[in-house]
Amino acid sequence: MKPLVSTLTSCYHMKPYLSMFLEKLPEQTYFKHLEVVLNHSEPDKEEIGWVKNFQKNYPNKIKHIIHDK
Repeated sequence: MKPLVSTLTSCYHMKPYLSMFLEKLPEQTYFKHLEVVLNHSEPDKEEIGWVKNFQKNYPNKIKHIIHDK
C-alpha cells in the first residue's frame, strides 16, 4: 500500500472555486491515496452542502474544519 498524502487547504471566500475544486479532486492521479483537510473560514450553507455531498460520495477523503466569524 502506498502512503497517504495529506494536504491542508485553507478556504476563505472560495465560493466561486469550491464546486470546481470538489469536481476535479477525484480526477487527480493520486486521489485514492489523498486526504484533504479543508480549513474553511466562514462558509455559507451552500458551500457546506457541497462539501457534505462530496463526503457522502467519497467517504474519508475530506476532513472539513469550519471556522465561524
